[in-house]
Amino acid sequence: MSILTPGWCVAILVVILAVIGIEDGLDRPGSGRQDRQILGQSERPIRKVAFTPDETEVAALEVNGRLTFWEAEGGGSWTSIGDDGLHIWSFAFDPEGDTVALGALDGSIRFKDLRTGQDCGRITLDREIVQVLAFSPDGRHIASGHENGRLTVWEVGTGVLLLDLDAHRSSVTALAFSPNRRWLASAGADGRVNLWDAETGVLVASTSCKPGRLTPLVFSADSMSLSWASLYGRAVQRWDLGPGGGVRTARCPVEEMVPTANGRSLLVRVDQERVWQLDAETLRIERRHRFPGRILSAMAVSNDGTHLALGGLRTVEMHHLESLSGRATTE
Repeated sequence: MSILTPGWCVAILVVILAVIGIEDGLDRPGSGRQDRQILGQSERPIRKVAFTPDETEVAALEVNGRLTFWEAEGGGSWTSIGDDGLHIWSFAFDPEGDTVALGALDGSIRFKDLRTGQDCGRITLDREIVQVLAFSPDGRHIASGHENGRLTVWEVGTGVLLLDLDAHRSSVTALAFSPNRRWLASAGADGRVNLWDAETGVLVASTSCKPGRLTPLVFSADSMSLSWASLYGRAVQRWDLGPGGGVRTARCPVEEMVPTANGRSLLVRVDQERVWQLDAETLRIERRHRFPGRILSAMAVSNDGTHLALGGLRTVEMHHLESLSGRATTE
């Protein structure tokens, strides 16, 4: 006698529909069509996006090394850098001014004025690829991380080399100055996260995790904790820098991570169309957002915390963060 009676079939169908409903509730569409604004079309997939300090443009770095600035209001291209043979590998904005620093494939750091587009300085580093750049909070210093594990710190105004460190055994993947300007953190493909005295270059503390790409490094507002995403380790980690502090780990299929403007949450892109929001302190999932039909490759949060920029295979788009309709999760 078959156990699949009509009653059992109805019960199984109810369970299946309930599961589908739960999944749909956790991964809600990230934004309605009316809240999505296409800023521009790119020729190549986007590697990185970032808002300019005044939030009037969104910068998008394509895989071919070209950096294009799109107007945040109404869209449209403002200018592009890299069409003259310069292959840009990384970039960072001066938090206190109108300057963008460009890390090039030829080993140079170039500075351009955001208002005029004119060159305003250059540092040459013996053809070492500039993997990552980070300005100090006051904009006076800039740190550069390189493919061979070298970490340098420069005075922006004079181009004077302040620190030159053999920081990692392999490529430097992330850099960050602490808000109190006391520390400089570096992460490498060797699986090490190091904390340096930003003035003397003395190694203060170090921790290890699974080797691979660790990025980005995010300090808390009080400079007492440091978070990062381990892309190969499929985890987000938080290091308590206080006495006796340790490293907390949350497992998730992270591909990219950015902090929200208030520092209370971390936005984690887990695949090509889903973004999770984690509590920055506990690393617990707060919300899940889904962007159906997209192939996302980069994201950034505006400095005022109101907008989310997304880069894809050919487009740069923007959403109002308040309009995201992902639901809270009990996980």
